[in-house]
Amino acid sequence: MAEEKDKKEDKGEGNEKGSKGFLGKKKLLIIIAVVILLAAGGGGFFFMEGKGEDGGDSAPQGEEVKSGDQEGEAMESEVLSLSPFIVNLLDESGTRYLKVSIDVELGGIGAEEAAKRTARIRDSIIILLSSKRYSDVGTVEGKYQLRDEMAARINKVMPKGHVKAVYFTDFVIQ
Repeated sequence: MAEEKDKKEDKGEGNEKGSKGFLGKKKLLIIIAVVILLAAGGGGFFFMEGKGEDGGDSAPQGEEVKSGDQEGEAMESEVLSLSPFIVNLLDESGTRYLKVSIDVELGGIGAEEAAKRTARIRDSIIILLSSKRYSDVGTVEGKYQLRDEMAARINKVMPKGHVKAVYFTDFVIQ
Protein backbone atom coordinates (compact mmCIF):
# COMPACT_ATOMS: atom_id res chain seq x y z
CA MET A 1 0.00 0.00 0.00
CA ALA A 2 2.76 2.38 0.77
CA GLU A 3 4.16 1.73 -2.71
CA GLU A 4 0.80 2.68 -4.34
CA LYS A 5 0.67 5.89 -2.33
CA ASP A 6 4.21 6.77 -3.39
CA LYS A 7 3.36 6.08 -7.06
CA LYS A 8 0.28 8.35 -6.88
CA GLU A 9 2.34 11.14 -5.35
CA ASP A 10 5.00 10.76 -8.06
CA LYS A 11 2.40 10.98 -10.85
CA GLY A 12 0.66 13.94 -9.24
CA GLU A 13 -2.57 12.04 -8.65
CA GLY A 14 -4.76 12.27 -5.57
CA ASN A 15 -5.77 15.48 -3.83
CA GLU A 16 -3.59 17.77 -5.95
CA LYS A 17 -5.33 16.78 -9.20
CA GLY A 18 -8.79 17.48 -7.78
CA SER A 19 -7.81 20.89 -6.45
CA LYS A 20 -5.99 21.89 -9.67
CA GLY A 21 -9.00 20.88 -11.77
CA PHE A 22 -11.34 22.87 -9.52
CA LEU A 23 -9.11 25.95 -9.57
CA GLY A 24 -8.77 25.72 -13.34
CA LYS A 25 -12.52 25.59 -13.81
CA LYS A 26 -13.01 28.46 -11.40
CA LYS A 27 -10.48 30.61 -13.28
CA LEU A 28 -12.15 29.75 -16.59
CA LEU A 29 -15.57 30.78 -15.24
CA ILE A 30 -14.16 34.06 -13.95
CA ILE A 31 -12.53 34.80 -17.31
CA ILE A 32 -15.78 34.05 -19.15
CA ALA A 33 -17.75 36.30 -16.78
CA VAL A 34 -15.28 39.16 -17.26
CA VAL A 35 -15.42 38.80 -21.06
CA ILE A 36 -19.25 38.84 -20.99
CA LEU A 37 -19.29 41.95 -18.77
CA LEU A 38 -16.81 43.74 -21.05
CA ALA A 39 -18.81 42.83 -24.15
CA ALA A 40 -22.07 44.01 -22.55
CA GLY A 41 -20.46 47.27 -21.41
CA GLY A 42 -18.96 47.92 -24.83
CA GLY A 43 -22.27 47.18 -26.54
CA GLY A 44 -24.09 49.50 -24.15
CA PHE A 45 -21.54 52.25 -24.79
CA PHE A 46 -21.91 52.04 -28.57
CA PHE A 47 -25.69 51.89 -28.29
CA MET A 48 -25.86 54.98 -26.07
CA GLU A 49 -23.15 56.89 -27.97
CA GLY A 50 -25.66 58.17 -30.56
CA LYS A 51 -28.15 59.40 -27.93
CA GLY A 52 -28.35 63.01 -26.77
CA GLU A 53 -27.77 64.19 -23.22
CA ASP A 54 -31.41 63.54 -22.36
CA GLY A 55 -31.09 59.94 -23.54
CA GLY A 56 -33.44 60.43 -26.48
CA ASP A 57 -33.11 60.77 -30.21
CA SER A 58 -35.44 63.74 -30.56
CA ALA A 59 -34.32 67.31 -30.97
CA PRO A 60 -34.89 69.80 -28.17
CA GLN A 61 -38.01 71.91 -28.30
CA GLY A 62 -37.90 74.48 -31.05
CA GLU A 63 -34.64 73.25 -32.59
CA GLU A 64 -34.62 72.93 -36.35
CA VAL A 65 -34.30 69.45 -37.74
CA LYS A 66 -33.29 68.64 -41.29
CA SER A 67 -35.25 65.87 -42.92
CA GLY A 68 -35.11 64.74 -46.53
CA ASP A 69 -38.01 63.70 -48.70
CA GLN A 70 -37.98 60.90 -51.27
CA GLU A 71 -36.15 62.96 -53.90
CA GLY A 72 -33.40 63.72 -51.38
CA GLU A 73 -34.19 67.42 -51.04
CA ALA A 74 -33.66 68.80 -47.55
CA MET A 75 -36.70 70.34 -45.90
CA GLU A 76 -36.65 72.35 -42.71
CA SER A 77 -38.98 71.43 -39.90
CA GLU A 78 -39.23 72.11 -36.21
CA VAL A 79 -40.12 69.80 -33.38
CA LEU A 80 -42.41 70.75 -30.52
CA SER A 81 -42.02 68.56 -27.42
CA LEU A 82 -45.07 68.35 -25.20
CA SER A 83 -44.97 67.38 -21.54
CA PRO A 84 -46.48 63.98 -20.66
CA PHE A 85 -50.21 63.34 -20.79
CA ILE A 86 -51.66 61.15 -18.03
CA VAL A 87 -55.29 60.13 -18.43
CA ASN A 88 -57.74 57.47 -17.33
CA LEU A 89 -58.72 55.14 -20.14
CA LEU A 90 -62.40 54.61 -20.83
CA ASP A 91 -62.68 51.08 -19.39
CA GLU A 92 -65.47 49.50 -17.39
CA SER A 93 -63.17 48.89 -14.43
CA GLY A 94 -61.94 52.49 -14.49
CA THR A 95 -58.50 51.50 -13.25
CA ARG A 96 -56.43 51.77 -16.42
CA TYR A 97 -54.12 54.75 -16.90
CA LEU A 98 -52.29 55.94 -19.97
CA LYS A 99 -49.14 58.05 -19.90
CA VAL A 100 -48.02 59.42 -23.26
CA SER A 101 -45.29 61.88 -24.21
CA ILE A 102 -45.16 63.13 -27.77
CA ASP A 103 -43.00 65.22 -30.07
CA VAL A 104 -44.76 66.97 -32.93
CA GLU A 105 -42.87 67.65 -36.16
CA LEU A 106 -44.20 70.86 -37.66
CA GLY A 107 -44.08 72.15 -41.23
CA GLY A 108 -44.86 75.70 -42.26
CA ILE A 109 -45.14 76.99 -38.69
CA GLY A 110 -42.47 77.56 -36.08
CA ALA A 111 -42.31 75.83 -32.74
CA GLU A 112 -42.61 79.23 -31.04
CA GLU A 113 -45.90 79.90 -32.85
CA ALA A 114 -47.18 76.42 -32.01
CA ALA A 115 -46.09 76.81 -28.38
CA LYS A 116 -48.53 79.72 -28.08
CA ARG A 117 -51.30 77.20 -28.72
CA THR A 118 -50.04 74.58 -26.30
CA ALA A 119 -53.09 74.83 -24.03
CA ARG A 120 -55.45 74.18 -26.95
CA ILE A 121 -53.29 71.36 -28.26
CA ARG A 122 -53.06 69.69 -24.84
CA ASP A 123 -56.82 70.02 -24.27
CA SER A 124 -57.59 68.43 -27.62
CA ILE A 125 -55.16 65.56 -27.02
CA ILE A 126 -56.45 64.92 -23.47
CA ILE A 127 -60.04 64.70 -24.75
CA LEU A 128 -58.92 62.28 -27.46
CA LEU A 129 -56.86 60.08 -25.11
CA SER A 130 -59.51 59.87 -22.41
CA SER A 131 -62.05 58.65 -24.98
CA LYS A 132 -59.92 55.59 -25.78
CA ARG A 133 -60.19 52.09 -24.39
CA TYR A 134 -57.28 49.76 -23.72
CA SER A 135 -58.34 47.68 -26.72
CA ASP A 136 -58.05 50.81 -28.90
CA VAL A 137 -54.45 51.63 -27.97
CA GLY A 138 -53.06 48.30 -26.77
CA THR A 139 -52.01 47.13 -30.24
CA VAL A 140 -49.45 48.45 -32.70
CA GLU A 141 -52.20 49.25 -35.19
CA GLY A 142 -54.06 51.15 -32.48
CA LYS A 143 -50.97 53.23 -31.75
CA TYR A 144 -50.57 54.11 -35.43
CA GLN A 145 -54.22 55.14 -35.61
CA LEU A 146 -53.85 57.20 -32.41
CA ARG A 147 -50.88 59.05 -33.91
CA ASP A 148 -52.90 59.90 -37.00
CA GLU A 149 -55.84 61.10 -34.88
CA MET A 150 -53.49 63.27 -32.80
CA ALA A 151 -52.05 64.87 -35.94
CA ALA A 152 -55.57 65.62 -37.23
CA ARG A 153 -56.58 67.19 -33.89
CA ILE A 154 -53.47 69.36 -33.73
CA ASN A 155 -53.98 70.48 -37.34
CA LYS A 156 -57.45 71.74 -36.39
CA VAL A 157 -55.90 73.98 -33.73
CA MET A 158 -53.19 75.42 -36.01
CA PRO A 159 -54.17 78.43 -38.13
CA LYS A 160 -51.57 77.70 -40.81
CA GLY A 161 -48.97 75.10 -41.47
CA HIS A 162 -49.41 71.48 -40.67
CA VAL A 163 -48.22 68.61 -38.54
CA LYS A 164 -45.81 66.45 -40.50
CA ALA A 165 -45.63 63.69 -37.91
CA VAL A 166 -46.38 62.82 -34.31
CA TYR A 167 -43.79 60.75 -32.46
CA PHE A 168 -44.41 58.84 -29.24
CA THR A 169 -41.47 59.41 -26.91
CA ASP A 170 -43.14 57.63 -23.97
CA PHE A 171 -46.14 55.28 -23.99
CA VAL A 172 -47.17 53.46 -20.81
CA ILE A 173 -50.47 51.74 -20.04
CA GLN A 174 -51.10 50.58 -16.49
